[in-house]
Amino acid sequence: MNVKLFCEFGMLAKLCVNSAGLGLHFNILHHTSDNDSGGVPVHAIGRRLLEDASSVGTALVLPREDGWLLHTNHFLDPQLSLGEQVADRADTQCHLEQVIGQMGSADLRARAEAMCGAQGDSAPICFHPDMAMPDTERWETLLSVGIDTERCLLEYVAGTPLQLAKAGFERF
Repeated sequence: MNVKLFCEFGMLAKLCVNSAGLGLHFNILHHTSDNDSGGVPVHAIGRRLLEDASSVGTALVLPREDGWLLHTNHFLDPQLSLGEQVADRADTQCHLEQVIGQMGSADLRARAEAMCGAQGDSAPICFHPDMAMPDTERWETLLSVGIDTERCLLEYVAGTPLQLAKAGFERF
């Protein structure tokens, strides 16, 4: 099986796809059950899932009737989302609902620009660091990725979706 992935320092998998058609995209998620008592890091579990294509302990999230699966930095499964601690869920989800009608292009650059909508790089899906916050709370969109599970490809740019729209993307 082929596995393609992006990693961050200390993480075994962050954004990934395998030749079995499984794609994973981990975002910054916060949950009331988060603690420092130990356990297996979610990225290690993701790497194992990619290599074994196992479905143990996961939730099935189906696309909408129009075929879209809208996702930002939030849990999608109703049971897994209980206890979520990310405050901007409504902002990002509402934003995607507003721009989805313009995101139908086969061109990734056009979809990325449409995803940002009229707000451009200020859209709620484009995080920029708040320098008034401590280092550990300065969220920033560092990578925008399109996952092609049919062709086992990652299409990406280091930056926001608008940067992908403007600069193009690399393919891996």
